[in-house]
Amino acid sequence: MDFVPEPITINGNDILNILKLTKKEIRAFNATTQIPYFRKKQIETFTSTQITWFTIKQIPHFTEQQIPAFNTTQQISKFTEQQIKVFHEITQIAEFRKWQIQAFQWSQIQVFTWWQIPWFTEKQISYFATQQISKSTEKQIPYFTEQQTPYFTEKQIQAFQWWQIKAFTDWQIPWFTIKQIPYFKEWQIKALITKQIASFTKEQVSSFLPSQIAVFTKEQIQEFEWWQIPAFTEKQISSFTEQQISFFTPLWSEILFKKYINDEKSWKEINVKNRINDEKSWEEINVKNRSISKFI
Repeated sequence: MDFVPEPITINGNDILNILKLTKKEIRAFNATTQIPYFRKKQIETFTSTQITWFTIKQIPHFTEQQIPAFNTTQQISKFTEQQIKVFHEITQIAEFRKWQIQAFQWSQIQVFTWWQIPWFTEKQISYFATQQISKSTEKQIPYFTEQQTPYFTEKQIQAFQWWQIKAFTDWQIPWFTIKQIPYFKEWQIKALITKQIASFTKEQVSSFLPSQIAVFTKEQIQEFEWWQIPAFTEKQISSFTEQQISFFTPLWSEILFKKYINDEKSWKEINVKNRINDEKSWEEINVKNRSISKFI
């Protein structure tokens, strides 16, 4: 006859009894009538090996009060792929503490499913270590929510790899705050694909650093929409290199001309050469502008 443990009680031999539990005995605990009644002291006592023995039917029944009791790196780091996938979104994932989240191995982080990712709270998002962030998968990235995205820290943003940057969807891009935009490294800016470029808000466009603007590629520059172009400030415009200027389309020149032509202060007449679509012929445009010398 299979071993069926008695209802869990606290006594002087708790630790000794927990440590003696075998794989067969642990898996015999009833998921609904016994698992939710483990005490904090008992949960803390389970060995890393014993943690792996809990079944996928038992794991979801640890309560939100019990989750914080898993308090050793050895315990957290031993949750298996199958166990992680059955963590309950509300009663378990949302209850992980900072030190618990940071105790997950990067290989475990990659196991969290697309439906679990949105259940991490805003504070929990900021707890992920940079190594964990850099190992999140392309399938996980698109499921960070509008509430989570603004909580990425500077170090976390700079930990994203180029292939992760590309994995952000065009609807996620506007969720980054104007405080976060300057955090992106130049090589990360270059990794942005065209549909992402067209998704930046006017406020985000105005928050690009000169060093970020200087690395925009031809494809990126020509992907900016008509309503985004006026958001570039004079300081930003002066950050474009001569080569980048040659990538401006007639639309860019027309919009910049209209933006600056009404300036009543000092003027400077500049010639801007713009590539036409066939990239063979050129159109020379005289533009009056104030102090945007590098734009020349």
